[in-house]
Amino acid sequence: MADLIKQLMDNKEAFGLMSPEMQEKAKGIGMVNYFRLFGNVGWGGIIKDTSYVFFTEYAYRLRSDYEEKPEIVECEIYSKGTLYYRDIGGIQRSLSRAIEHPDFIGFKFEDGTILACPVMYHFDGNRTDEINGLEMEDVKILHATHVLFRRQT
Repeated sequence: MADLIKQLMDNKEAFGLMSPEMQEKAKGIGMVNYFRLFGNVGWGGIIKDTSYVFFTEYAYRLRSDYEEKPEIVECEIYSKGTLYYRDIGGIQRSLSRAIEHPDFIGFKFEDGTILACPVMYHFDGNRTDEINGLEMEDVKILHATHVLFRRQT
């Protein structure tokens, strides 16, 4: 995958002459905000117009600062007396071990919030992962619903 990204960044060929893999990768990334078009005066600026499509006769180059977004895997958290999740391979793991995984991103809550801690406290309309100085009877404890990991390629 990284090779295709590099090839798209260095591309000098018309879209129609690029390999099918390069064409598919380019389409998957999307043109707007990521590609430059080679025109009459050389390489133009980053394409911003959403009506653009890849034409076979023009050359396109991926912007040099492009970084591929990692695919994210959500693993549901469940309880059997202790909190567990099933990892990417389907193996049951203790929730306490999730943060040790090299591809760990964070814990996702029902409202979409992502934190490094699996517990969030809701107090007087505010959310926090710390309870220092709060009166516990006024605190609502929220638990993460998923563990997030980067998918290994």
